[in-house]
Order: sequence, then C-alpha cells, then structure tokens
Amino acid sequence: TAAARGSVTPAKAFFTEALGTALLAFVIFGVSDRRRGAEAQRIAPWLIGLTLTVLIALFSPLTMAAFNPARDLAPRVLSYFLGWGDLVFTTNGHGWLTVYVLAPVLGASVGGGTYRALFR
Repeated sequence: TAAARGSVTPAKAFFTEALGTALLAFVIFGVSDRRRGAEAQRIAPWLIGLTLTVLIALFSPLTMAAFNPARDLAPRVLSYFLGWGDLVFTTNGHGWLTVYVLAPVLGASVGGGTYRALFR
C-alpha cells in the first residue's frame, strides 16, 4: 500500500530485501541439496516457486521484492543507454544500489552461508 511504502526508510528497505533474499537462498540451498534424494529434487522447483510467491506477497508492498540484482540493474542500465540518462541512477538517491543490488547480494550470501553452517 502507499502508506506502507511511505513509511519504509532506506535502512528498512535494505533489511527487507536482504532478509527476503536470505530466506529464498536458504530454501534454494535446502531443496537443491543432493543429499535430500530424488524426491526432493523432483519437488524443488515447486518449493522454490512457492517460497518466492510467499516472499513476494509479503515484501512486495514495501520494496517491490526484487531479490535479484539483475531484475533492477539490467533494466536500469538499458534505460540509461536508451536515453533516460542519469535520471535512472539519481531519482531515488543511492537506493537503487544499496536496496536493489547490495542487499540481495548480502542476503544471498547470508542465506547460503547459514544453510552451509547449519547443514554441512
């Protein structure tokens, strides 16, 4: 909602994107672990898709739930070269870099690292 987006500070947005990506990475590591067996491998796409659906439903009102730097960075760079210029990098300050690029990288590292620490 607009009210929810208006109350999201850059720090909250960074945390939200990092948390969502960490949870997604944790699930991906878990369901794709070869030690889980053939049955887990067969249902892995469904579990990953369901996890992504739930995370998007929860976090999208706050940050649009990118969870993948390519979802924001590639269109932004293309828009820059197609004539939008610096506008694509300056409209929201450094949020494009911190929230949509750095937070997912950090979140995926934390999620994957947590899985490895707990289950390896």
